[in-house]
Amino acid sequence: SGVSDFEDTGPCVVFASPGMLQSGFSRQLFDRWCQNSKNALVIPGYCPEGTLAKHVLTEPKEVQLLSGQVVPLKMSVHYISFSAHADYTQTSEFLSTLNPAKVVLVHGESTEMGRMKSALQRRFENEGKSIEIFNPKNCKTVSMEFKVDKHVRAVGRLAERLTSSGGASGGKGSSGESASASASAGAGAGERVSGLLVQKGFKHTLLDAEDLQTYTQLSANTVLQKQIIPIQIPFVALQEQLSHIFSGVTTFERKRKEVISISPGVELQHEDDNMVLMQWKSDPIADTIADSVVAVLLQLQMKPANYAKASNGVPYRALTAAAAAAAKGEKGEGAHSSSSNPEEAPEAGLIDEVLESIFGKVEVDGKLKAWIVNVGEVRATIDMRTHAVECKDDRVKSQIKVAIKRIVQALYPINCGC
Repeated sequence: SGVSDFEDTGPCVVFASPGMLQSGFSRQLFDRWCQNSKNALVIPGYCPEGTLAKHVLTEPKEVQLLSGQVVPLKMSVHYISFSAHADYTQTSEFLSTLNPAKVVLVHGESTEMGRMKSALQRRFENEGKSIEIFNPKNCKTVSMEFKVDKHVRAVGRLAERLTSSGGASGGKGSSGESASASASAGAGAGERVSGLLVQKGFKHTLLDAEDLQTYTQLSANTVLQKQIIPIQIPFVALQEQLSHIFSGVTTFERKRKEVISISPGVELQHEDDNMVLMQWKSDPIADTIADSVVAVLLQLQMKPANYAKASNGVPYRALTAAAAAAAKGEKGEGAHSSSSNPEEAPEAGLIDEVLESIFGKVEVDGKLKAWIVNVGEVRATIDMRTHAVECKDDRVKSQIKVAIKRIVQALYPINCGC
């Protein structure tokens, strides 16, 4: 049960492990017997560097016990080769039969492994074989480069498309299944072939996504993600901001609810004044767009309410002021107060100057609250409140709308937190 229960009152031979004398019963016996010259230690195999067994083979005068005490080594130490590993003859015959391109020698004493490497190299040279042999030290990285030709087999619908476009041999087998074709044979030089690449063992198969369950035991699934997001801005302002960031933004109605669609498949449905439902089919691109939408919404929540913009590009604070002024006017409470006058809005002067630098002299109609732009014989009217453009010439009308939109974007950019 332990060295304390072991009675060594007479001659005996003890087979004890572990063989490296690092711990356990063999180390306890060594500490007990090493100071007596009548005792002997026989090490029957390989000992790695850094172990007590390797150290005592160098015949030191002193050794350190497990207790930390340093004592003289008086017992005799012997080494015999008694290993269960293959010897040189067996190893060299095995490698000669296998004929590998590279061999790495591990688990051995460095000097012996060096001798083994030299002997193997001489044998392989005599046999006319080119085999690279490594004998790295512990913890050393060995880098090996293997060049292997990979062949991909196209099957199903993809194989049919390749054979029809490239003229590779193929067709229907007797079982009715589509014959396979080499991707390189059917496709022209430099032509890109896309599909699902399935690897099983060392075989690679290229197929159409619709054939996944036919030719493999795999199945395709779609994850539909939904997220409820609270909002504190008008839904039309959200649509306007997203249009500035993403291409392919459209709006439509579904069950009497407004929906913003962002290609390729992210939708925001207006549930009520304070809630938006975002849903999308999960994939790397759609996930990135969804994350960006959430970031935009968070930034808009942090912005002051007067920075939200309407779909026509007018700041909501201007529309709110105009609406309030109109309401006061109906009640006779002074609709023409300075705060509701669009001519005095901060952006009015800048819009006036930019329009004049582009289209020439701009007239201000105080009664209509509009700018008048004359381009040759074409006359355009721009409402100061809504920025709506009235013009019979579509080309001039489009140019003015683009100019105003860019001015408003410059005045009220998206706050990215920079």
